[in-house]
Amino acid sequence: MLFSFVTLSRAWSGMRLPRGIVFLAVCSFGGPTLLAEASAQAPPLLAEAAVKWDADGQDLAFTQLMTVRGKDNDVKESRSARYDPSRSDRERWQLLELNGKPATAEEREKWETAKNRRPRNKGGLSPSSYLDLAHAKLIEETGEYARYEAPLLKEKSRLIASEQLSIVIQVDKKTGDITRVTALLREPMKIAFGLAKVTDLDLDLPVEAAKGDEGGGAVAPDASAKLTLTKFGEPTEFVWGDFSRVTAHPGTARVKE
Repeated sequence: MLFSFVTLSRAWSGMRLPRGIVFLAVCSFGGPTLLAEASAQAPPLLAEAAVKWDADGQDLAFTQLMTVRGKDNDVKESRSARYDPSRSDRERWQLLELNGKPATAEEREKWETAKNRRPRNKGGLSPSSYLDLAHAKLIEETGEYARYEAPLLKEKSRLIASEQLSIVIQVDKKTGDITRVTALLREPMKIAFGLAKVTDLDLDLPVEAAKGDEGGGAVAPDASAKLTLTKFGEPTEFVWGDFSRVTAHPGTARVKE
């Protein structure tokens, strides 16, 4: 499960990032069923792997650290929060630290009430909602795995220069499982009608193999995701970690396309 950035798009000072960027920052394959036509036209191994991963119906929980810096690189604000889609709408986001100190009960109540005010009525969208699997290219193949580079769907990336992004999916040829997802930014990219610029994007999500009857698909402990934006010359950095796959809260409706 890569993880859906739709959940991260509200994180930066009330400004919403284009969903294509949000999806990349941790692309979640743990959403609803893939579009049949996209799967049918994709490379067989990749299509099978995406459907297989998608079938478990899980979402991704993570810890997000946001740091806002001034023009002199001084820290103006920092905030650490946990996102867990297995919790109800009112508890999905939990504030952990504010400006390097444990959040007080008052700070938690104020921030969490505002953050969780709008119910998340839909589950994460499927990879085919963002990735053009039909035009994925095989870029490396060994006896053990195959690696594909997939572009963003043009209709989902109108506000970003998708050619500046590289999304690579690695599939184990023996098990048919997705074992690693990476995304890199080739050069700085303007978003939100030029109001902000993505200056750094580094995503590396290795996925643990199945262990006995436990099954695979858990994001490995060394997974990492980082996104840096600038607005009016001031950078805001997002770092995501402590990933875990969870079952979505029963009150969360799945998206069906």
